[in-house]
Amino acid sequence: EESRQQISEIRNVTFAQLPETHWFNQKTNRWQKRKRERQIVGRLYPVLPNHTEKFALYQLLLYKKGPLGWDDLKTPPNSTTPCKTFVECAKLMGLLDDIEIWRRTL
Repeated sequence: EESRQQISEIRNVTFAQLPETHWFNQKTNRWQKRKRERQIVGRLYPVLPNHTEKFALYQLLLYKKGPLGWDDLKTPPNSTTPCKTFVECAKLMGLLDDIEIWRRTL
């Protein structure tokens, strides 16, 4: 079972930073702390802005620290209620300007 310390560590990094200190154990479906310190590069594949919901999710994964699940990812800071969509949450967090600007330029 995960310790409180490990959960605390995970809550202080973004999903993109997580592979630097943890690895995903597919047998247990849990992130586990790395035992050896090695330089690891985590990678999130970019998403085009014209895929609005996926792009908003991508932005949240890059900038929101410590999400523990989908509802947590959709909950803006200083709120206890999750938004209905990733786009709504990303806009409230200032991660998306007007998405229409992106659509018009593509």
